[in-house]
Amino acid sequence: MENRLRLKPKKIARVQEKLKQRRAVNHEYLSLLGRYECLREEVEPGFRPDELQPVIDDRAQLAEMAILKVKMAEKNKELAGVDREVMIEELDIWPHSFEFLERRMRRESNRFLAAGEEVWASERERIGERRDSSFFSMSNLDFHDCLEALYREPGAPGREAMFGTSTMGETMVVPSDGWSADSDGEHMVRCQISGELFPVADMRTAPIVPDFVHTSDFGPLLFGGDAESLRGPGNSLSLHREIAKWFGTYKLVILPNNPEETPIRRWKTAVISPQLNSERFAGQETLVSAFQSQELVFSDEERPVEEFAYFHFVMALVRAKMLNCEGWRDVWAKYWINPPFPRASLYMRECMMFALFTHFDFCGLDLAIIDSWIQGNGFYEDEILRGREKDELARRILVGVEEAVVKTEDEAERIAAPDDSETESETSEDSDSSEDSEDDSEADSSDDDSESDGPEDDSEADSSEDDSEADSYKDDSETGSSDDDSEADSSEDDSGADNPRDHSGTGSDSTEYYTMKE
Repeated sequence: MENRLRLKPKKIARVQEKLKQRRAVNHEYLSLLGRYECLREEVEPGFRPDELQPVIDDRAQLAEMAILKVKMAEKNKELAGVDREVMIEELDIWPHSFEFLERRMRRESNRFLAAGEEVWASERERIGERRDSSFFSMSNLDFHDCLEALYREPGAPGREAMFGTSTMGETMVVPSDGWSADSDGEHMVRCQISGELFPVADMRTAPIVPDFVHTSDFGPLLFGGDAESLRGPGNSLSLHREIAKWFGTYKLVILPNNPEETPIRRWKTAVISPQLNSERFAGQETLVSAFQSQELVFSDEERPVEEFAYFHFVMALVRAKMLNCEGWRDVWAKYWINPPFPRASLYMRECMMFALFTHFDFCGLDLAIIDSWIQGNGFYEDEILRGREKDELARRILVGVEEAVVKTEDEAERIAAPDDSETESETSEDSDSSEDSEDDSEADSSDDDSESDGPEDDSEADSSEDDSEADSYKDDSETGSSDDDSEADSSEDDSGADNPRDHSGTGSDSTEYYTMKE
């Protein structure tokens, strides 16, 4: 432990600085909480049940309480952000497995997003519950439904629709000429990323933009009022279930094959997660790294909508930074130096792109990279969202994306579980059949031996009439010695199997035990 601390003094100093910052933020939070409790005692004094409770109309104090509640929620969110930064520094000092890092980062990021929900609830309570057309400016009437969805109560109708289940895998949406049949007559579908044909049962329809963006009416706020429908064929790809999992968890993206081509007709695959390159695809010898820069295969004129593909690309970059994935800075630098999408092609609203990228407080050089992506591929319209509305919309999109990722992972695990059980059953059946075949072969060989020994015994019986007693005694002694030898051999085999000094069969188990114990 001491050696590790000596090797990384700068990182230890950063952790200490973050902890100092956390103590300061916590002190501010407690100060706000004290003021809030004092005001609440003045506005809502305690009375006995039998006492007459007067009606207190102190709107100024009530307004101040609402403001204090919002500030406390903001400080709580700031605390969650500082804790997240402390954990990033600590995990950088003491390395862990990729799965452990991702699990911890997802937990801390979800805590930060939940704290943001508390901020929005306090803000909504401060402004008031009532919403009508006069609340929004006249220029926002086209987006009235979108903003109404933003202010919808957590328990109001539409909450379930916002985080509705994904339709991935429920229906295969493929063109008529995308079907084929093998020699057995089984329907086959071509995976648009790998280019191979697979049975229909192994194929999925993977949405590019998650369904909740459509069901929550947030599409126009992201892509503008004239964007194509999220329910159309341009928002889905036909993929093998393993590739659909990687695509749905934003470890794979699709990019234009030629960044100068407009409109985009040819697309290629890009691996965002470096850890994915060493994995094998569908139990084959093919590595996922083979899909890097591989062109997608389309059976007809339908192509992914450019705006939707750009959203998927942006969310892959945001999640790589949010989860502090290994190599995320290299990925950002790569697409900063070589922009993958055509310049001057406007895909998303600028304010929403900035809100998504900066929701977890990006700073420094990251802002220059973000600005290059926004200026090249974002469009600007008259401001239709307030500051807190942008943050809340970005938070809801991030929450919805994370829930869609979890559902994609659960779907993949649910499908993989029966496959594993079938493989184990097939293995056990093969072992049982091999044991049965060995028993049958041994029985057959014993029968053959008994049949072959019969004539020899008869000939020996005929010749023994002319032999002397000495010869018969000699034969008996040789037979007895051979039996003794066979018994000795068998005893040696048994002793070798039961020999306590032979640890060849238990060495791996003991090593695993002590490894787990340590």
